[in-house]
Order: sequence, then structure tokens, then C-alpha cells
Amino acid sequence: DTFGALELVEFTTVDSNNIAVANAAFANVEITYAVQLQAGTSLPANVFEANSVGGPNNNQVADTYSPPFVPNPLGPKDTLDFTTETYVLNLLDGSALINYSFELEVFASNVANQNLFCNGTAFQEIIVG
Repeated sequence: DTFGALELVEFTTVDSNNIAVANAAFANVEITYAVQLQAGTSLPANVFEANSVGGPNNNQVADTYSPPFVPNPLGPKDTLDFTTETYVLNLLDGSALINYSFELEVFASNVANQNLFCNGTAFQEIIVG
């Protein structure tokens, strides 16, 4: 899982002491659903399905990813990207607490032994407000 850095858009106001204050207004957040083998793993894995659920908690979007995948099998130095989503977060509207959550489940097995599963799940939450 990869979670992009916030890119802030700012505007400036001047307070009563004539000091300029930069105010963050919006943040662009890019979420990439991707998988790699755990560090130190030398055996490739055959990815046969993945599921993601993400977005604002009041409007979650679910997706299922099925083969063919490239690369597959997944080797020790490979990254398999499923999709990328972009969200614009309003940081000024303090009237509502908005939670965003993102989850990716990957189902895979060892290439040499299809009965040896190496599934994984990643979860990330962003709270704005």
C-alpha cells in the first residue's frame, strides 16, 4: 500500500497584529492500491484476486481485481499496481468530521506450492476536521 503526501493549497490572511498567516484550504490525496512481497521473501507469489474498499466513510467504493495481472507471478522486486484514486479534502470546513478509510485485501499463493497461501491486508485511515 502507498499513501501519497498531502499537497496543500494555501491562502494568506493578515491578523490584527499585521502578521501574515497561511491557511491551508484543500489537500489533494492520491491513493494507490498496490502490493509487493514482504521484504526478505525470495519465492514468487501467484496473485489470483484482490479487493479494495475506500473513500469517505459515508460513501465507500468497493472494487474487485481479477487476473490477468502484470506482473504475475509477483517476484521479490516487483510491484503490482491495481488502481490509483484521487481525493480533494476540504480542510477549511470545520463543521464536519470526515473520515476516509482505505483497505486492500490480496489473495495469493506460492508459485511452487499452490496450497501455501500468502494473503495480505493493508488498512489506512485519514481524519479531516
